[in-house]
Amino acid sequence: MITTSVEKYLADTGRLYGAVTIGNPLHKYPWMMERAALPEGKRVDYCLEGDVVCDFSLEAANDALSTKAEKHASYFLNELSPQDIRVIDEVAWLLSDGAGVGA
Repeated sequence: MITTSVEKYLADTGRLYGAVTIGNPLHKYPWMMERAALPEGKRVDYCLEGDVVCDFSLEAANDALSTKAEKHASYFLNELSPQDIRVIDEVAWLLSDGAGVGA
C-alpha cells in the first residue's frame, strides 16, 4: 500500500509526527501494513461501526449492498455521533500537541 510506504519513509527520515486514517480496513491488521512505529497517542484510526470496508460481517455487507455503501461515505456527515466526536478530539489533541514544532 503506497500510503504506508510513505508513512514509513517519513518516519525513517524523522518527518512523521503522527498519522490519521479514516475508513482504512488495514488498521485492524498491522501485520499487513508497513506502518511506522509511533508513540502512544500519535495515531488515530477511525472506522465507523458497520462500515463494510472495516467491518467484514454479513450484516455490514448486506447493508452496503442495499445502500450502495452509504455508511462508508458518511464519515462526519449530519449529526455527529459520539464516535465522531471522540475522533475529532483525538485529532485535535494530536494537532495541538505541538505537531512538528521543533522537530
